[in-house]
Amino acid sequence: MGWKAGGIAGIVGNPAEAIMVRMQGDFAKPPEKRLNYKHCFDGLYKVTIRVVIHSVVQSSNVVRR
Repeated sequence: MGWKAGGIAGIVGNPAEAIMVRMQGDFAKPPEKRLNYKHCFDGLYKVTIRVVIHSVVQSSNVVRR
């Protein structure tokens, strides 16, 4: 039972932690390189879309070989 809770916490917590770190570090970057997330859900949405697009492109390259 404990491993299920840990797995769920990892699935939910890891993306949230990554967004939090990106949002906190965004102010140290020059203005032209900032990610400019409006809020945490905007950041989560943009990262999710980027990951999905990346995985689709990667999978299509594997199929061609």
